[in-house]
Amino acid sequence: MTDIDDTAPHAPSASGAPLGERHEALVRALRAHLSHHDAPPGPTVRVRTLGLALDPPGTPDESREPSEPSEPSEFSKSGKSGKSGEFSEEDLTIPVHLYGDTALVGPAHATTATTGGSGPCGACLRHRWTRLRPARERQALEAGRAHHTAGPGPGTCVPVDWQVPVLALAVRRLATERRHRTAYTPGVADVLEIDLSTGRTTRFPLLADPACAHCARPRDDEPPSARDFPRSRPLPRPGLTRLRPWHAVELPLDALDNELCGAMGTGRANRLLAGVNAPVTGRLRLGGRTSERTTLYEVTWGGHAASYRESRVLGLLEGLERYAGQRPRGRRPALRAAFADLDDAADPAAARPALDPRDTVLPDAAFYEEDHGRTFAPFAPDRELGWVWGHSFARGGPLLVPAQLAYYGPHPLGEQFLLGSSSGCATGGCLEEAALHGLFELIERDAFMVAWHSAATLPEIDPESCAEPQTATAMDRMRALGYQVRLFDLRLDLPVPIVLCVARLNVPGPGNLCMSAGVAPDPEDAALAAVREVASYLPGFAQRVERDADELRPLVDDYSAVTELDHHGALYGLPEMAERSPFPGPPTTPRPLRETFADWSPPRHTDLRDQLLHYTDLVRTVARDVVVVDQTCPEQRSAGVRTASVIAPGLVPIDFGWSYQRVLRSERLRTAAWRAGKRSAPLGEDEIHRHPHPFL
Repeated sequence: MTDIDDTAPHAPSASGAPLGERHEALVRALRAHLSHHDAPPGPTVRVRTLGLALDPPGTPDESREPSEPSEPSEFSKSGKSGKSGEFSEEDLTIPVHLYGDTALVGPAHATTATTGGSGPCGACLRHRWTRLRPARERQALEAGRAHHTAGPGPGTCVPVDWQVPVLALAVRRLATERRHRTAYTPGVADVLEIDLSTGRTTRFPLLADPACAHCARPRDDEPPSARDFPRSRPLPRPGLTRLRPWHAVELPLDALDNELCGAMGTGRANRLLAGVNAPVTGRLRLGGRTSERTTLYEVTWGGHAASYRESRVLGLLEGLERYAGQRPRGRRPALRAAFADLDDAADPAAARPALDPRDTVLPDAAFYEEDHGRTFAPFAPDRELGWVWGHSFARGGPLLVPAQLAYYGPHPLGEQFLLGSSSGCATGGCLEEAALHGLFELIERDAFMVAWHSAATLPEIDPESCAEPQTATAMDRMRALGYQVRLFDLRLDLPVPIVLCVARLNVPGPGNLCMSAGVAPDPEDAALAAVREVASYLPGFAQRVERDADELRPLVDDYSAVTELDHHGALYGLPEMAERSPFPGPPTTPRPLRETFADWSPPRHTDLRDQLLHYTDLVRTVARDVVVVDQTCPEQRSAGVRTASVIAPGLVPIDFGWSYQRVLRSERLRTAAWRAGKRSAPLGEDEIHRHPHPFL
């Protein structure tokens, strides 16, 4: 008995013949070939078509709703019909997917109807393959409507007699490899892509998809303290902030980055003409009406180091971080509730500790009026929200956090009260390490936003005093592009070294001005981070500004049109914006780097936990709390890395889009420099520098 793929009978080809007949012929021939050449028992083989339908989230590969018309074509090498739970040869299933003149064989997947498998499975392949489709094809697949082929159906240009030996060989190879495997990476398996017209075969590793209902093992959300956070993490040397260097991280690089089913998307590019460093960039297309019940949107990632190999690793780590930061993956949200119900003063015993969004800086009324209720609504204590668990250092224990404060992907319409960003999100070898570097990022952004909007005069640092060779090399390359490079001490009221790097063309023109910052316990590392960030942006900057000049020039006189993250950095590529930047300012007498930060003594703890506690205590002198949410996705967990979202109510947030600048409502903007003794009085309303920031 053979069941035909449920998509096949409903998708006639251009010739009018149902694809189901061709599937039947292929299944019969493949079954006969395997039964004749191999002794039973053998794996179950499932044949179906790609590109005609998309599995909705929560639909297992091995089961269908009763209302669906039929199963994919399925058989075992013994000739026995294979239904869910009736597998042979160590319960092994090998899917075969057809697309055009291409067949995808694998992954070989062991499973049972009751316990499931470790994955990945055929549904994981379909999910990841679909996410890499071109935008129009992806939109069509996500629409959930009927589809018809515009040309010959999948696999129909090549005679069945040609296809069968190649497919059988691939099935046999994967089954043998699975049976005799000596090395196994949990959650990773190979897929063979076969060009049916030539027989050319390419191998691609596939990662299990945490959204797959068959393979996923979603866990309940829980406070980090439930896993003993923060726990002791002895350091290799006193004072370090990482347990190991990034090159020691063992990522499944080819499973993350391949054109067939790479988890981190497609479009990776090595920018060979960068000149300043060896950047690698890529993009993810996330969302989807069927996949995630949102519109499609793109997330970019990049790595900027001295070699393409290192840049690829750093870029993929950033891609994983941004993927994890969109929404909880592989875990169930803690609960949905109104803040008023969590903080019920009438029944203290029933109250659950929760972060009050009003303790952060919220947008003003004008922002919601401009949005016209399309996406955002003001926070209301009686409106139900999604919540996740975090760890509060002020409380020393669990704290519920609004999901939209911890995750910055799309949220349900009608309950989103702010527009999140990746600020405060960082990746590390453990949650303590990730939290520490997320906290550093908040310190850096807070200092920059206050300095920019107060038009502060900053102490200048002599670039030639930087002892790190990589810093000097990057600055030399920027100068070769025609830029003057200046460095500044960006610290406000926290002693941690923060360096601002400003690059300005010697001869004003497109790509005129660019700046960014870096923070680290070692001033040399802070300077290197700032310089690297700017150096990665400069190659092609002038060309991008020239290309987008018609879009950018209207923004000079209408800041309300500054709506995108990219607008902020690109706007100051126009020479006419130079006079609106307080940096770099007139020439001053710079001081050596070490002399500038001579008043700073970095902690030299031997345990990463103590390092984290030192800096959280430091930040809590100017913020109400430091809260850590574990964002780690299953793909990161299996690779031994973690991502944290750090929230510090009271620090100044960084935002993108002029109408959404919460900093302009911040009390800290007005009082921080005064409290630090750098001003004789709080910042007056007429002294606020009301121009969009250029932070990258």
